[in-house]
Amino acid sequence: MSIFSKTTLAPGRPADQIAEPEQAHPGSEVSGYRDYLHLAEKLAHVGHWHADLATNACYWSPELYAIHGCDPDTYTPTMGNGLAFYHLDDRQSVVDTVAAAIRD
Repeated sequence: MSIFSKTTLAPGRPADQIAEPEQAHPGSEVSGYRDYLHLAEKLAHVGHWHADLATNACYWSPELYAIHGCDPDTYTPTMGNGLAFYHLDDRQSVVDTVAAAIRD
C-alpha cells in the first residue's frame, strides 16, 4: 500500500474540501492572504506544497517552482517525483514523516 493512498490531508478535512489558491476570488480575503503568503515566501525564499492524497496530485507554490528551477507550465509535481528534490540522505526521513502524518 502506498503511503499516499489515504484520502485526507488533515483529520476531518477531505482533500476535495481544501481550496487551491487559484480558486480564491480576486479581492476576497482568501485572495489577500494568498498574496501575502506568496510575498513572504518570495522574500524568505521558501515554498510550500500540499497534495490530494486521493489522486496523488500535488500543488506547489510559485516559489517552490522557482527554488527547484522548474517551469509550472511544463513540470507537473506528484508525490513520487517530488521526493527526488530531497537530498538522498534525507528522503527516507521525508517518506517516514509523511507516512506518520497520514497515519496519525
